[in-house]
Amino acid sequence: MNILFWMDSIESINPKKDTTYLLIHECFKQNMTPYFINSIGMEIGKLIIEANEFIPFEIGNSLEINPQKLNFTQKDISAIWLRKDPPVNSDYVRELLLLNQFNQEIKLINSPTGILMNNEKLAATQFKSITPKTLISQSKKQIKDFININKNSMIKPLDSYGGNGIFKVSDSEANLDTIIEVSTKNETEQIICQQMVNYTLGDKRILLLNGEAIGAVKRINHNGHRNNFMAGGIAEKSMVSENDNKIVQLIKPFIQKNNLFFVGIDIIDNHLIEINVTSPTGLQEINYFGKIQLQQKIIAEMIK
Repeated sequence: MNILFWMDSIESINPKKDTTYLLIHECFKQNMTPYFINSIGMEIGKLIIEANEFIPFEIGNSLEINPQKLNFTQKDISAIWLRKDPPVNSDYVRELLLLNQFNQEIKLINSPTGILMNNEKLAATQFKSITPKTLISQSKKQIKDFININKNSMIKPLDSYGGNGIFKVSDSEANLDTIIEVSTKNETEQIICQQMVNYTLGDKRILLLNGEAIGAVKRINHNGHRNNFMAGGIAEKSMVSENDNKIVQLIKPFIQKNNLFFVGIDIIDNHLIEINVTSPTGLQEINYFGKIQLQQKIIAEMIK
C-alpha cells in the first residue's frame, strides 16, 4: 500500500516535535510504503507524481529518502497526506486543485476543497457563539475603531502559522499606527483583529479524528502572549474538558461536511480561536503526556 506525503522539506522536520514524522513511521509499522512527493503534474485523466521512498527509520533518527525518483499515477496510490504549512499561495492552491480532480480515486487527507474553502483563522469565525469578537479588515480606521471599542486586542495575519506576526495591542498603544501599517502592508492586505481573551493560562490544542476529539495538550508561554510551540510556548499535560467536548460537537457537522479527516483546534479561555486544517501538530506532546501512541489509531482509521 503506497502512502504519499505532500509536505514541507524533510530537512525542516524535527524528529522530537513533528506530527508528520510519526505518521510516516507508523506507515512502516503497519506494512505500508510511505513516499515523499517531489512534484505533481497531470495529463487529462491521469495524475503524474514524482516521489522518493522514505528509508525505514527508528524513532529519534532524521528522515531520509531513497535518491531514486519514482513515478506514480492515481492507480498506484492508496492515500495522500496533505501536510504542507501555509502560506496558501498560488503554487499551494494550484497543486490542491490538481489533486482534487482525483479525489474519487485516491483518499486525500485532508480534502483539498476542505482546505481551500477554510482559511484556518477565518473558519472559526462562523461559530460566533464561541469565538471572540473579530474584525477582518485592511482599513486602518476600521481596525483602530475596533480596538477603541474592545480595548485589549490581538492583531494577526490571516495566512500564517506558528505565532508569526501576532501583536498584542490596546487603544493606548503608542505604536498602533505602525503595527497596523506593517501588518496590513500599508492597508493592502486584510488581517484579523480580535478581542483579547485570557491567554495567560495557555491555549489548548485538541486533535480531532473524523470530527471526534482524540487528545489535547496545553501550550503556554510564560514570557509572552504567543503560546505556539514555534514562538516559545512549552507543552503541559491537558485533558479534553466537558466544555471542550461541547465545542467539538458544535463544529463536528462542519468538519465532516468538509471531509476534514485530521484537524487541530485551538481553544483559549473557552473560546474557539482556530481550526487547523493544513498540518495540525501536537501529536508527539499528547502521546508523551498520555503515554499513548495515537498515530496507530490515525493510520488504522485512514485505511478503513
